[in-house]
Amino acid sequence: MIELRQLHQLIAIAEFRSLRAAAEALDVQQSTLSRTVRAIEDELGAILLDRRHSGVELTEAGQAFLREAKSAIELLERAQRHARLAGRGKTGSLTIGIQTSLGTGFLKELLRRYPRRKLTTISA
Repeated sequence: MIELRQLHQLIAIAEFRSLRAAAEALDVQQSTLSRTVRAIEDELGAILLDRRHSGVELTEAGQAFLREAKSAIELLERAQRHARLAGRGKTGSLTIGIQTSLGTGFLKELLRRYPRRKLTTISA
């Protein structure tokens, strides 16, 4: 199973087009990133990087994988945001039930005038 940490490392390698530069940016050893790439390639059964003296380039398989991996990371980050908001009570709705006799007059008018708005909007 490919770990989220490995995906972030692979994205950094692709963005820097260099194992050395990505290693410096992530504050890890270059050999760690090299092992990460090999582990992902072994897991997928595909070569993701074309290693050159001047750096690395994504292969066709690497481009396809990273495109989907980035989407997956964005979905996971959105799910985390939604869970945090829900955990703080910043999402959801409130339903108030009242007896019919109280549903007239002052209380009815108060509820009618209460603004119907969401405190937090979450985009899907």
